[in-house]
Amino acid sequence: MAVGAAAGTLCGSLADLSNVGADADFLDEVAQSLRPGKAAIVDEVEEQWVIPVDSRMEDLGGTVYRRWRSDVVDAQFEREIAALNAELDQLEAELRDATGQAKAKLQAKVDAAKQRLESTKNLAKSRAESFKKEADAKIKLLKEQAAKAHGDMKARLEKRVAEVKADYDARSSKLSQAWKLTKEALTV
Repeated sequence: MAVGAAAGTLCGSLADLSNVGADADFLDEVAQSLRPGKAAIVDEVEEQWVIPVDSRMEDLGGTVYRRWRSDVVDAQFEREIAALNAELDQLEAELRDATGQAKAKLQAKVDAAKQRLESTKNLAKSRAESFKKEADAKIKLLKEQAAKAHGDMKARLEKRVAEVKADYDARSSKLSQAWKLTKEALTV
């Protein structure tokens, strides 16, 4: 029972870390420097300057590891779509050669895989819409702050607006591509 409980706790912890955007590479990097008896904190923070957090953590004897959450989420999304496409291709190949009851079972699996792919397509569309709203809100706020700022602060805020727009364009392109791929897979 103890092994089962530990395994369940570990699986739950890994799922939680996945949900906050901590991928296996990130966890490996952190694990390499984590000493026995020490702890790690995974947090999602939006920051415009890294020095304050880095300096404070250094004063406390800690180390900061960063990953852009969007990069981790996008990579997970791409892997999921690729896996679903591969599964669907394999099932459809088996279906072509199947007969009788096996064919009916395989058709049910193909239909289920297509449904998962459809759900993934809808999720891609939803994420794209959500990301656009978030980017628009950030840009609006930054522009309002820049309108009131002067000198270097105004220039930094205007630069941040350009960065948010560029990030939006890049992520939007990736999510649109993911949506397109799932749509193509469903129409084949």
